[in-house]
Amino acid sequence: MKRTSLFIYEIVLVAGALIYLFIIGLLILGENALKEERTYTSFNLESYNDGWYRIYSDGTKEAIEIPGQYQPDSSHEFVIEKEINVEEPLFVSFDSAKQDINAYVNSELRYSYSTKDSRLFGDNSPGALMFIPVYPEDNGQDLRIVFYR
Repeated sequence: MKRTSLFIYEIVLVAGALIYLFIIGLLILGENALKEERTYTSFNLESYNDGWYRIYSDGTKEAIEIPGQYQPDSSHEFVIEKEINVEEPLFVSFDSAKQDINAYVNSELRYSYSTKDSRLFGDNSPGALMFIPVYPEDNGQDLRIVFYR
């Protein structure tokens, strides 16, 4: 009986060691030999604050400073616009300040944020960070951001 127990103990010990070595081998192989699965985005931060215009409901434009505090006109919309000039893909980022947002590149809706279909109470969406994608092929076109109250 003692021989059988010792034999089973040795088998379990050898099997455990083999499984352990197999897992360690997979970890080393996976981290060092296989192709990287993740994609990385450049995290360079640049100021995109210059060259913005406010567009009034009658179509007139006014140069504005970003960041800033402005009031919408009677249409309850606040519209800003900038000509796109980028060298690599980027995200224009800003805080929505408790407003619904639509972002257009030459009339094509590029990004939208609203909780009107899911909010039970209140008139506006909670503040959140917006990330609007902009690409080099958009150069020369206008990025128009519409804030709704």
